Amino acid sequence: MHTLKVIFGGFLLWEYACFLALIGGAAATVVALPIKFFLLFWLFAALVNMWVGVSKAGYSIKDEAPVALLVLLPCDRCHCLLVEILCLLS
Repeated sequence: MHTLKVIFGGFLLWEYACFLALIGGAAATVVALPIKFFLLFWLFAALVNMWVGVSKAGYSIKDEAPVALLVLLPCDRCHCLLVEILCLLS
């Protein structure tokens, strides 16, 4: 259940980054900046989530690594889709 909450939080953060990009304008460079910050923040959040699972919950790194990928990849895939759409539009 915690993993689903973290993934949902990532999608909310993703939507916020896209909203900031739309407010800034439609230029690809304007859109890219909030998305880059989002990806860096989301990578950091996924690693912190993994660290909490290892240090506080008592899981091994071997157990937490797939969960970290599961948390990281859906939002990263959204980024790839947005870049593909922007390339098609420009």
